[in-house]
Amino acid sequence: GTQAILDPTPPTICPSRLTVYQDDFEHGIGGWTVSNTHPPTPYNWVQSVGLPVQMPGVGWFAEDRDIGDCTTVDESAVHSLLSPPIDLFDATTPTLTFTHFIATEATYDGGNLKISVNDGSFDLVLPTAFTFNAYNSVLAVQNNSNPLFGQPAFTGLGGTWGTSVVDLGGFAGPGDTIRLRFDFGKDGC
Repeated sequence: GTQAILDPTPPTICPSRLTVYQDDFEHGIGGWTVSNTHPPTPYNWVQSVGLPVQMPGVGWFAEDRDIGDCTTVDESAVHSLLSPPIDLFDATTPTLTFTHFIATEATYDGGNLKISVNDGSFDLVLPTAFTFNAYNSVLAVQNNSNPLFGQPAFTGLGGTWGTSVVDLGGFAGPGDTIRLRFDFGKDGC
């Protein structure tokens, strides 16, 4: 069933913040790219209108398809949405906010956030970096073929939209360039 995963109350955001990057996706893909780990039924994140729960606007959508049979057809995969490079300029306390909705097979399928700084490797943004609406669970390890198994993630049937806030200060600072990657992982069936 549906359970409250995200707090729908808008978080408090510093009114004197300097915005270095913003995208409402109203004007196309804007430098975002998609990829997957080549499951038998390959598909990617897509931009979508007509968002769940009557949310207006345009958003990116990673479908949690009910496919595969867990014996001969293993659909385990990660579907990634990668931001364009974002220059932090002189941001001394870089903060990320994003609004999202979750509807997945609880603890087996789900998504999380990774960050690359100055073209380095992508590192998992841990739950401790979130200051509002952090991951709600860890993906199951037992009997789970999801490549993200054991990682913290947003998972389950959330029922409402919410905004997450992430303190990126532990990763990057003034003069750095970052890329964000939203990974959605699914098990084999």
